[in-house]
Amino acid sequence: MIDKVIRNKTKVEFSESDSDLLNKTLAIIELKCIKKTKGFTIENIKSKFTTCLDDFISTQFKDILYIEYKTLKLFFISNIEIYKRDIGLKMEALMDVRFEYRNRKYMIIPYKPSPVIKKCY
Repeated sequence: MIDKVIRNKTKVEFSESDSDLLNKTLAIIELKCIKKTKGFTIENIKSKFTTCLDDFISTQFKDILYIEYKTLKLFFISNIEIYKRDIGLKMEALMDVRFEYRNRKYMIIPYKPSPVIKKCY
């Protein structure tokens, strides 16, 4: 499918047969090997997602990535237990951060992988 993309200077044009390219999902993921919220700062995580959306997607790789996605997900993956009743103020504050991309608002989704791979020793 990608070989059907026609490049015209700085624009990527899609033919009508490539309409399935416009119905894609983009997942931006920040991985942290931490068990407690003291292992990250909200500003650091916020700046990483902002850099991805505003610099990489909207500027540096605009020809390829700056399209209308059907779904855009922002994940923060760590070993922090988020399924407890009280996830903590820092995680709640992180979930309240909003990002804008192509006039739509998005928020960070915390996630703990299951099963978790543990050290053998």
